[in-house]
Amino acid sequence: MQGQQPGYSQAYDPRPPPGYNQQPAYGQAPGGYGYPQPMYMPVAAPPKKDNTVAIVVVVVLVVVMLVIIVPVAMVFFMVNQAVTNSPSSGSSPPYVSMRVEKNSNGDWLVSIVSTAGTQASLSSTKLQVVNQTTSAITVNSYLSSGSSSDFQYNDNDANGKVNAGDTILLKHTSSNIHSGDTVKLYYSGSTISSRSLP
Repeated sequence: MQGQQPGYSQAYDPRPPPGYNQQPAYGQAPGGYGYPQPMYMPVAAPPKKDNTVAIVVVVVLVVVMLVIIVPVAMVFFMVNQAVTNSPSSGSSPPYVSMRVEKNSNGDWLVSIVSTAGTQASLSSTKLQVVNQTTSAITVNSYLSSGSSSDFQYNDNDANGKVNAGDTILLKHTSSNIHSGDTVKLYYSGSTISSRSLP
């Protein structure tokens, strides 16, 4: 029939097909008939995120933290050990006054008369005997051992410290001890008491 538009089997849908973007219409159909036709362009997939940089940054941060934290922790540990093992800053070094007597059976009895300053622990205090002729140290034992072939220590108050009232028996049967030798108490790198044996 003249003057009529051809029929369509389905209505015009202006929406772009799935996966496409609509571009501006590119004009009318030839002869001026119909409607401007839209252009459809495929939708580009979103770019994938590259996580390589983030991973590298995390690895670098972890390495830097280890390089800094481990040495600092070691320094703190060493300082803490030094502080723990040293006398407190407000304390004075130990001082011990001794009296030496020779008893009837020939042994020497060393009596602790008095102490001052930091109390010297038996586990940190050595008994030394120095030969008067050679200056060699012939006895060098911690008091905490209590007894040996050379001496016997009596912790009078059983507190583990060198206190007034404690005694040291030096045995005359020991080949390491002679009259005229020097008996010493040695604590933390220093001699804290010294007497000659009669």
